[in-house]
Amino acid sequence: GWHLDVQALSAALLHDVVEDCKVSPATIAHRFGERVADIVMACTDDTGGDPDNKAPWWQRKVAHLVHLEGLFAAAGHDLGVVRVTAADKLSNLRSTLDSVEGDPFLRFKAGFGGFIWYHQSMGELLIPHLGVPSVLGRRMQDALDELDDLLIAERRRLGDGLVEMQRRLAEVPLPVGSGVHNPWGWFALDLARSKGAKTVDLTSRPSREA
Repeated sequence: GWHLDVQALSAALLHDVVEDCKVSPATIAHRFGERVADIVMACTDDTGGDPDNKAPWWQRKVAHLVHLEGLFAAAGHDLGVVRVTAADKLSNLRSTLDSVEGDPFLRFKAGFGGFIWYHQSMGELLIPHLGVPSVLGRRMQDALDELDDLLIAERRRLGDGLVEMQRRLAEVPLPVGSGVHNPWGWFALDLARSKGAKTVDLTSRPSREA
């Protein structure tokens, strides 16, 4: 199973309320307890509480990864944070990969490349902390493998156009706050796609053995 206790399950249901519904951490703590509020805040990539005026996407996602890395590096970190965050990312992955309505990546601000970078980065961070065996970890890895199949196919399709775009962007300074993360390889993917066909065909990906 996913081994979510009552407080972690409560946090899972509430995980988006700070960044999308203008609910304060203090309100969550008052209604559901400090641990639930702490898990929700660990799953929140924008703590401003204003869904209409969020920080830029790249800045938010890098800061969230760095924040989680710090939490997980601490001795005795809360596994509820790992599990609720992983469940959220797995839900996003599966709903996108299982979509049958055109190219689902077009609805994301960060595009196909940004979506892949963020979820791959999250997977690399979360899966080792889920333990072995872990149903949640295995399902997340399976979804990331499917995403990687799409990435390989798209890079092959774009060919020299992608290589040229990556070469041009390699000369551009990294955005402030990037740390060890480099967005240009992923942004190049979306820029190259914008020059040709914009859609990813989810029906043409190779099937994987169960």
